[in-house]
Amino acid sequence: MHSYIILPGLKLVIQLYTGSYALKEAIDSKETILNDSAFKHDFKFLIDVSKAKFELSDSDRIFFSEYIKKLVRNGIHGDTTILTHEPNQVANVKLIDQLVNADSDRKHGIYSTLRNSVAFLKYNKQDYIRIKAAIVTLKQQLQLKEKHPPIPTHENKLPSSHYRHQILPKEKLIVQCHINHVDFEETKAFKKRIYGDKLYQPGYKNLIDMTNATLNFTPSESRLYADFLVNNYRVSHPEKTAIISTVPLEVAKSFLIKSNLGKHAGTRKIFNSVDLALEWLGFQKKHFDIIKNTLKKLNTY
Repeated sequence: MHSYIILPGLKLVIQLYTGSYALKEAIDSKETILNDSAFKHDFKFLIDVSKAKFELSDSDRIFFSEYIKKLVRNGIHGDTTILTHEPNQVANVKLIDQLVNADSDRKHGIYSTLRNSVAFLKYNKQDYIRIKAAIVTLKQQLQLKEKHPPIPTHENKLPSSHYRHQILPKEKLIVQCHINHVDFEETKAFKKRIYGDKLYQPGYKNLIDMTNATLNFTPSESRLYADFLVNNYRVSHPEKTAIISTVPLEVAKSFLIKSNLGKHAGTRKIFNSVDLALEWLGFQKKHFDIIKNTLKKLNTY
């Protein structure tokens, strides 16, 4: 679990982790802070992981270090201290620290006591008292969450998801349809099924209909999915991908994925109508009916 507090007067963000956490949780928590209106790019970080356990693979560490490097390049440069006394945690943090600081002058310390962490960040005794009190508050918040987890209700259950596709060889087009809840892992598996379709050919255009879908990707999953797509461009290298969505939030989420595609971002656009999407993909009007009929069939529950 994770909780945080921002102390604007001290230009400090305090984060507290408990239990085990992996790459997704680490990035999600960071993105939440970055989107907090109280956060400023020069704020320092004090991260308490003394009661937490990293579950990062070697590739996860590299990915997370690249993520932190990107934040530093974007101007988030406050010094950071990690509070932990567990040897494996120290080893994990040091490895990430080495990867991040290879091309950064950002200061990053690892300490086993709060007093030393506070001193590293150049705070005084009065600041120490305030910081210690803030950490006590965070611990109380997490204890309450652990004692009173949200109770699942019938209303909270997500409707069943559908991932459907049809390949049109004559049009050299892959028509894809997402219905209801769009999950990160299931979407990756869906893409792999498409790559395994006997009609699949690299370079085909993509038309993705999300008008009846909710994209339930966290910020970290958007980054991870973009990374998955970039890695698969070597296999799929689609000429163009058009996404149809009429819901503003879904458009924003799709743009978040697009923004992480780097040099491939120009091959992916989002439209609010099928006609506009097909025009951008380069299809003539005579092809519209067969593609629209395919979409209609895929969208049938």
